[in-house]
Formats: sequence, structure tokens, C-alpha cells
Amino acid sequence: MKVRNGALAWVAFAICAVVILLAMSWQTTRAIRAERDRIAAEGRADLQERMRLALWRMDSLGAVTVVSLNRPQPEAADLVLVRRSFVWSAQPSEELPKVLENVPGGCLAVLAKLRTDGKSPAELENLIRENNLNRASMTQQKAASNLEWLSRGKIIDNALSRDPFAQEEESVAPRAIWIGSELFLFKVDPYSPASLRGTWLDVGLLKNRLLREVRDILPGADLVPAQGISDDGLVLASFPLRLQPGSLPGERPTFSAPIAISLAVGWLAVVLAILAATVLAAMIIRLSERRASFVSAVTHELRTPLTTFRLYSEMLANRAVKPEKQDTYLKVLSREADRLSHLVENVLAFSRIERRCIRKVKDSQPIAEVLEPMRERFEARLASANLTLRMELQSRAALRKIRLDTASLEHILFNLIDNAAKYAAGSDPAEVELRVQEGRRKIRILAIDHGPGIADSEKRRIFRAFHKSARQAAESSPGVGLGLALSRRLARAMGGDLTCGTRRVSGSCFVLTLPVH
Repeated sequence: MKVRNGALAWVAFAICAVVILLAMSWQTTRAIRAERDRIAAEGRADLQERMRLALWRMDSLGAVTVVSLNRPQPEAADLVLVRRSFVWSAQPSEELPKVLENVPGGCLAVLAKLRTDGKSPAELENLIRENNLNRASMTQQKAASNLEWLSRGKIIDNALSRDPFAQEEESVAPRAIWIGSELFLFKVDPYSPASLRGTWLDVGLLKNRLLREVRDILPGADLVPAQGISDDGLVLASFPLRLQPGSLPGERPTFSAPIAISLAVGWLAVVLAILAATVLAAMIIRLSERRASFVSAVTHELRTPLTTFRLYSEMLANRAVKPEKQDTYLKVLSREADRLSHLVENVLAFSRIERRCIRKVKDSQPIAEVLEPMRERFEARLASANLTLRMELQSRAALRKIRLDTASLEHILFNLIDNAAKYAAGSDPAEVELRVQEGRRKIRILAIDHGPGIADSEKRRIFRAFHKSARQAAESSPGVGLGLALSRRLARAMGGDLTCGTRRVSGSCFVLTLPVH
């Protein structure tokens, strides 16, 4: 039944621990997920802010470039971006084919087809308006989602409006368009409305110039062609190029230290609490089992003398015992009464120690004077087991004064004498020796018998309270396994200790150590 109850207790405890761990795991998972979402949101917000700043920087630089290329004499730095410049006229001209000799075939074919179809500069201007990056035609399509793109486009308009070489208000502003894989900047010649000026740009140099402006915030950025009308807010307003931000640079948002510390502390607290509860439960279950064993052992110990009392008292009362044997029966009753009294005394003393109610009354007197009054009681107990006591109290150590609790010392030594009477009966020589030795700042009292001794594996267990079960109490010598545990606690309460020494020959040796104050 004890095993079953203990197993049920451990099962219930394990279920509670699993529930706590599952709850903590769920909370941890939610916290980690929320933190990862926060980190991802911060990363996206950071990337959006970087892209926004990069677009404004590149469009600002692009506006300056467009304004410079719009002038009759561009700046030297901007002139590097120009491969060729030409004029498209409604009149046949040999200039354009010569200028476009090195233009890829696809671009030349487009321009040639426009010319073959008889497109005038004005018609080409309308084509640019309808099919390329004309902000006026894109307003209705992109105003809702690309207000920022329109705002960036105003950079060019404002720059052109302030430029002394700006075209007439009714003219079309310079527009960059893709023809095949090449980029051209077209504008109506303000001095010759029948002509359309064209500039063939070096795309590679233009991209490098724009990307240099944002290397500090988007080192992995790139620009790719943006064909036709697009509602993508990543397209530059100055040139038909789309920003590809690439990977985020440098440090990214990391796991919040307070969250990590909180989770670590929470888990540590949960683990420590479970471990503490495990240890406490183990100790409680173990103590419960030991006390149950103690109760059964005590029950067995009480049953034997009570049975003897009942049987012998009835026989004496009924005069069933011959007169010459009555003394023997009375001695048996007296011995059983002493045994019962000693058991009750040990239980009560142990209970007082458990409740820390023991009173320490220390007297300073020689060891010999303390031990001599106890001789008669010790000899009487050993005589019942046909053993004698040898106690030499004339040594220097026995005459030394120390402060000790006489009652506790007598209780300890009587428990040792009682154990020797139980286990060393019939030994050879049939005696128990109490010896006093002097050590460094301490006094040792040795209780030596010549019985079967104690196995090394049992030397630690015998000092545990309630270590005997009912079966062990029935099969071994009388006792419940409480005397040595009580004696060690009494010794430590006086500042000393009680240990089981090692003997080279048979028998056992208990060493009581007392400090010298």
C-alpha cells in the first residue's frame, strides 16, 4: 500500500510539473513569436525608411542632372553621361543616321520606323507623353498610391522652372525613355519647335552616379530599367529606373535583452521551483515512509512487553507460579518495564529535539565524576545480557574538566550500552569497555564491544532515524532504530559528534567526541 500511495503521489506530481512546463513553453513560444514579429516589423520599417531616403537622394541628384543636360552647354561632370546628342527634324536629314551609327540595332530600328512612318517631332512628343514617364498622364493612375513619387517628380519641375535656360511653359519637359536597352533624353527644342532634341545617355555611368549617393544606407542596392507606365513607388521620378534595395546593411534589430532576460529568469525560476518541489516531495514521501515504518516497528516493540506483562501478571494473580519462581517472573517484568521505559524515553527525547525544545544545561566538571554515577545503571543493563563493564577513569583525560550536559551524555552512553547488550551478548570476551582519550582541543569517549560488528555499508544507515521496518524489528534484536540517531543529535547539540569507528578485530567501536571549551 505504501508503494502504491508513493507511486500515485509521484504520478500526480509529474502531471503537475508537465502542465507547468507546457504552460511555460506556450508562453515562451508566444513571447518569442511576438518578439520575432516586432523584429521583422522594425526591419521592414527600417528598410522602407532607407529606401525612401535613397529615392529622395537619387531623385535630387537626377533632377540636377536633368537640369544640367537641358542646358545648351551641360556641366563637364554631366557631359560625361552623354554618348551622343542629335536633333530629330521633320525634314530629311543625314545627321541622325550618322549620329546613331553606334546605337544598338533595336534602337535605330525604332527611330527609323518613326521617321519612315512620317512622325513629326510634335507627334513624337505626343508619343512620349502617352507611353513614357509623363507625370501629367500618370496622375490619375498613381496619385492614390504614389503621392511621394509625384512629390519627388516636382523636384525636376521646380528645378527646371528656376533654370534660366528652361523651356516655355507650354513645352514638354525633358523626358527620359527607353528605346530597346538604351536610355534617351528627349525634349522639344525651344528655339525650333519643329525639332526634337535627343541625348543618348550612358546608362552604366548614370546608374553608378546615382547609386554612389546611397551606398552608405543601401550598399547592396541596384537600379534596373522601368519600362512604360508603372504604379511602383520604387521607380525614380527623374529617370525610368527602379530601385532594388538588396539586403539590409550592418546591424539589424536583435532579440530584445529584457525579453531574453525575463524568459531566462522565468525558466530558471520554474526549473528551480520544480527541482525544489521534487526534493521536498521526495523528502516528505521518504519521511512519511520512515515514520510509517517507525510506527509499525514501535507497535511491534510495544506488543512484546505488553504481552509479557499481561501473561505474567495474570499468572501471578492466579497463583499459577510456584513461590520459588516468582522472583524470576518479577525480574522479567522489571526488565520488560525498563525496556518499555527506555523506548518511550528515546521517542520523547527525539520528539523534543525535532521541536527544538531541548534544554542545554552544561556543567563544568571532570569526566570521571560524570561517568562514575552512571556505572551502576550501565552494569545492570549489561548484566541482563551476561556482559560486564570495564571503565577506567583514572587516566589524565578522564580527570580533565569540560562543560557538558550530563543528562544528554548519560542518554547517549546508555543507548550505546543498550545496543552492546542487544548485539554483543555471548561475545568473547564478554565485556564492554568505556575508554576516555584526550585529543587536540577535544575529548573522545569510546564504547567498545566484541560482538559481530557492523558492516561498512551499514555504518551510515544506522544513524538515520526510523531506519528499521517492522520486519527488521521482528527479525533482529529488539529496537526501532532510533537510539543512534537520537544519540548523534544529542552529541551535535553539545557541539560534538558521534561516529562509528573501524576496528581491526571483531566487534564495534563508537566514538563520542566532545569539544573542550
